[in-house]
Amino acid sequence: MSGILYKTSFPTIIGKIYCVYTEKGEIAFLGNDAEDLKGFIDLLIEKDGLSVKEKPSKYIKNRLDDYLSGKSKKIDLKTVLLTGSDFEKKIWSSTADIGHGQLSTYKDIASLSGNPGAYRAAGTALSKNPIFLIIPCHRVIKSDGSIGGFSSGIDLKKKLLRLEGIKI
Repeated sequence: MSGILYKTSFPTIIGKIYCVYTEKGEIAFLGNDAEDLKGFIDLLIEKDGLSVKEKPSKYIKNRLDDYLSGKSKKIDLKTVLLTGSDFEKKIWSSTADIGHGQLSTYKDIASLSGNPGAYRAAGTALSKNPIFLIIPCHRVIKSDGSIGGFSSGIDLKKKLLRLEGIKI
């Protein structure tokens, strides 16, 4: 990929969200940590020579607000994976298929990606998920039913699951 990407940030009910998106409106990064955003942008500049410009998007903000307020059960935004190994992309793709209000396990995600024994590696891949909420890694738990990890913190994971009606 070559060209220009755009970045924006905005407040939400779960805190500030940072976003990088393409000219076509595809989400390449969605997170809640400014350092993660910086690392993502630095990687793209180094790897692909892309430039990133500030450009607000009410459309993206409105889609996320609809989801976080419970108005919508799906974040209707297209995504593009610009980073990650083939394995990570398989894990992220499998995770993207977990429906609203549903849970899966690290072991299930590893199996769906074609690597049934790689459940710990699946967890590591999910910790690098560049598009949280849309690739819903918060819906992945341990096989024993415990919450597992979450790169944005366990409290936020629990809050997101509660927003979807899941009791943990």
